Amino acid sequence: MNRRALASLGLAGLIFAIGCRAASRPASDGVGVFIAGERSTSIWLRAADGRVLKIEIPPSSGVPVAGDWDGDGRDTVGYFEPGEGAFHLSDDFGEGPPQFSRVLVGWDCPACYPVAGDFGGLGVDGIGLYDPSRGLFLLRDRAEPDAPIRTVAFGDAGTPQLPVAGRFAACPQSQLGLYEPATGTFRLRGCRSDEPTRAFRFGPPGGVPVTGRWQGEALDGIGVLEPASGQFLLRSTATEGAADRVIPFFHAPAMPIAGRWSFDSR
Repeated sequence: MNRRALASLGLAGLIFAIGCRAASRPASDGVGVFIAGERSTSIWLRAADGRVLKIEIPPSSGVPVAGDWDGDGRDTVGYFEPGEGAFHLSDDFGEGPPQFSRVLVGWDCPACYPVAGDFGGLGVDGIGLYDPSRGLFLLRDRAEPDAPIRTVAFGDAGTPQLPVAGRFAACPQSQLGLYEPATGTFRLRGCRSDEPTRAFRFGPPGGVPVTGRWQGEALDGIGVLEPASGQFLLRSTATEGAADRVIPFFHAPAMPIAGRWSFDSR
């Protein structure tokens, strides 16, 4: 979940990979930040093995997102452009700049925040938005232009909250969740709609949430980017408690993303 990104079709970018080498499917998730600028926008991704990739793109007022849109076990980046009501998603890092060739339109929600996950239990990530003014998720189970949009009511309408998603329990699909920055509270749904919501605090208030499998666990954990310090605080389980890992990454105005990064197309 996040806030800032890119724009327009046919984006050109410049990629710098540090210590890049051929990579198989990664075992753990990495983190990243999206940094908006007046003349350009950059995305910095840190893989689980410490390699870093920088992507330079034109300026934008969008919101970054990451997911495995084609089911190959590797996540790639994308963004939601509120002014266009469109997602722009890439399928591959390859040997050049990511091509944001998947364009999903039809979203009339400029004040919404993006979220990604395997919402249908299909083995691929879908895409969606969360509207805090209505307490409503708008979801597509596949990141395809013709995939229908369905709605899921969750959260208190009018309460500032940010969406998250992950496999927090042993069920086939991702579970939806919300993070309340004012209190540092996560609220996670269960596998079924009739299960009670779990609520717990993690990290200091004012963070921005991420989710992922930080050390190759079977289920997703949670985390936050602490803007004041530029540190990622990561916990391997979606539970209250201390951070298992602290990753200093980027001390600047930035929005976080997380994913299973593999910096080549093989």
